[in-house]
Amino acid sequence: MTSAARLVLFDLDGTLLLTRRAGWEAMLEACEALFGRRFRHEHTRIDGNLDPVIWRGLCAENDIADPERHHDRFRSEYAARLAAKLADPARTERLPGTLELVDALEREPGVALGVLTGNYPETGARKLLAAGFDPARFPTAAWGSDAPNRPALLPVALARHRAARGVELAPERVVVIGDTPWDVECAKTHGARSLAVATGRYDVDTLARAGSDLAVRELADTAQLVAWILGR
Repeated sequence: MTSAARLVLFDLDGTLLLTRRAGWEAMLEACEALFGRRFRHEHTRIDGNLDPVIWRGLCAENDIADPERHHDRFRSEYAARLAAKLADPARTERLPGTLELVDALEREPGVALGVLTGNYPETGARKLLAAGFDPARFPTAAWGSDAPNRPALLPVALARHRAARGVELAPERVVVIGDTPWDVECAKTHGARSLAVATGRYDVDTLARAGSDLAVRELADTAQLVAWILGR
């Protein structure tokens, strides 16, 4: 293969950055603004989930019929409220080693970078900017609104990579970096490699048991991680 012989796809929340629950707060506030009441959320999974799926889960839990009819209004309200929260620099933390890892991978001639995340594109880009990342550094993007579930995002990323680069990339040349068992599942479903990092809610042992190819405490050892990603 010539250009972009490997594709590295980063999750956002808990992997590259933390927003101290700004996203979840903004979602619940958006629901309250639309429907005039607080939403129950005991049974709606957030970790590793896609934003439209979270929305449908909240609607089901709160007896909202026809969630698709309200989805665009929710998405717009959520984005506005998240932007207001992230205007406070204290809300966002770039996780250890992430900038250094992105910098190092960009210098490797055979590597393309992207994101694979449950966020909407507009809110994901906002989070990246708040954490000090230019979203343009991740040209191959698969967002939460692009597929019905997380595993289905990886083929989206591969198709976009192929369209942009003209290169057909086998899944085993892809590395998915994330902080939840669902990131691991996404990679394993398609035969990609998974690098799991315990900077979210799951520890190294849990991520290893989920089947990650490599589980680390944080993304701080740049040289070791680049060597693993490149198979050196």
